[in-house]
Amino acid sequence: MVVSASTDGWYPRSFVLTDIVDSVSLWERDAELMSEAVARHDTIIGREVVVAGGVLVRSKGEGDSSFSVFAHPAAAVAAAMAI
Repeated sequence: MVVSASTDGWYPRSFVLTDIVDSVSLWERDAELMSEAVARHDTIIGREVVVAGGVLVRSKGEGDSSFSVFAHPAAAVAAAMAI
């Protein structure tokens, strides 16, 4: 028997997490350029998550990371590929 989300409150979700690799050394090398890159990074993530039907739960969770939630795995994959 399959129990629906309305009866037990549980339903699966898919997540997309991002992080800029080696960002500390990139900040140290050129803070101005990195500031521009992170702003572009955040804009792209915010846009693509919404386009794919997800919710950006946290931007700048740890440093430059982000955490997004999607109702369907295909939407999470579509957002990840677009990002």
